[in-house]
Amino acid sequence: LTSLEKRIKEVNSMVKVVRCEHAKVDMSQLINVGAFDLARVLEEQYMEEDEFMQMYEPKMDSSIANVGIRCEGIISMPALQNFVGKYLDDPDVAKDFMRIKGLFNIGGKDKVFVMQCVHMMRHQNYTREWGKDEARENRIIFIGRGMQKRRQELTDGFMGCVVGAKPLRFPVGSKAMANVGHIMGYGMDMYFPCTIVKHWDDYKAYRIRMASDGDEGWANIDDDKFIKAADS
Repeated sequence: LTSLEKRIKEVNSMVKVVRCEHAKVDMSQLINVGAFDLARVLEEQYMEEDEFMQMYEPKMDSSIANVGIRCEGIISMPALQNFVGKYLDDPDVAKDFMRIKGLFNIGGKDKVFVMQCVHMMRHQNYTREWGKDEARENRIIFIGRGMQKRRQELTDGFMGCVVGAKPLRFPVGSKAMANVGHIMGYGMDMYFPCTIVKHWDDYKAYRIRMASDGDEGWANIDDDKFIKAADS
């Protein structure tokens, strides 16, 4: 019986095992127990690399590994979605990403944001409130093939989602070219001159002022898809 319970725990470490005879169990242990809380599951199942390998290495093919990243700071939602989409929106790339799990401190929000992905499928939502004295730590783990080769790329990419963690390319007051077509969702590249007004306004990389009419808006992410160097 002990061996069986251990095996069950290996399959699902969060499950509560109730010993009984002839399936006689107090119904209060079965109904309305809040057994599935995705944020809690991710918090408790987050594993460092050594722990992951110790648990799973004997049971899987050797090409599968994980990369886990954790840090404090505020996450830019547009940057996070763009970062994850880089891997999951391309079917040829997504097939290597078996699972992505994470919980995040999103800028301007007081609730934990949780993401769980299986290949190209994403489940994500805000869950519980952050505790008053709780450290707002971000955690993300990638499980799949070729993760070790992508370790630095994944780490740098995720840290680029943390507001202010890495310097932006264009200083305030400098000239640049904003891709209005991409920013507005037109599905085409349409670059126009602009000036950088502010960094990380509303947790977006750049607040910009268009040269043509003085209108202001945002380039959400410090990437050439949104904003590039001014034509020389």
